[in-house]
Amino acid sequence: VQFLIVPVQAADPVPANGQTAVSLDPTVSWSAGRGAVSHDLYVSDDPIAVGDETIDPIAVGLTDTTYDLAGLDVNTVYYWKVNEVGDTEAWSGNVWSFTTQDYLVLDDFESYNDIPVGEEGSNIIYVTWADGFDNPTVNGSTVGHFEAFQPTMETEIVRGGSQSMPIYYDNSVASVSEAKRTYAEAQDWTQAGATSIVLHYRFGADSVGQELYVKINDVKVAAVAVAVTEDWNPITIDLIGAGIDPTQVSSMTIGIDGAGATGIVYVDDKMLMN
Repeated sequence: VQFLIVPVQAADPVPANGQTAVSLDPTVSWSAGRGAVSHDLYVSDDPIAVGDETIDPIAVGLTDTTYDLAGLDVNTVYYWKVNEVGDTEAWSGNVWSFTTQDYLVLDDFESYNDIPVGEEGSNIIYVTWADGFDNPTVNGSTVGHFEAFQPTMETEIVRGGSQSMPIYYDNSVASVSEAKRTYAEAQDWTQAGATSIVLHYRFGADSVGQELYVKINDVKVAAVAVAVTEDWNPITIDLIGAGIDPTQVSSMTIGIDGAGATGIVYVDDKMLMN
């Protein structure tokens, strides 16, 4: 006859020990040790501090075997353990680890819709990203598809999810085409330990122009040559060396310049990364 003896230490960690691509607000859980009546949880990016308990636990006296973490940094290894506390003694747990995902999505363009302005739930892309539709001699951009009875968002050429943002541009009259998002409140793009922002783009067939560029707070921080490919391409912006205050971002602009430039560029998956 075999008997299963429950260990006195906490076991069965979730996320699993060594797991990668963990969310920035995970729920950790474990199996209680034999004789445990409560649990003390340690979490840090310093494995020695967790193992030696030279930091304060983030929670003590837990009666549940789950705990919600929040505000973790991107692309960071975290170490954690659970000490089991019994009626008369305690048992120090093993140190486990997990690595958080390497990005924080700022805009995946999935939330935009075609519900008319003024109706509940409306989130039309060209309301958020201002274009030159009403002033094409100054700004040659049009955000979103504009054929009657067709979706405003692009639903076939996407990097991830089910939508991307199409920007039509025509510099035959205007000198530049720009789509600009202005934030109601300044954004801190260094959150979660991020040091760069990545924006993905792809040009439509027959698109021509000189360069695609990105501005933050009206300061040009990146530019790439216009090139038609069947692949999505990243623009990576170093927030630390961009010449702007990444903790006070009030606007972002995507533009295409070059005399006579015409075409369409699709934009998807704007992410903060480390």
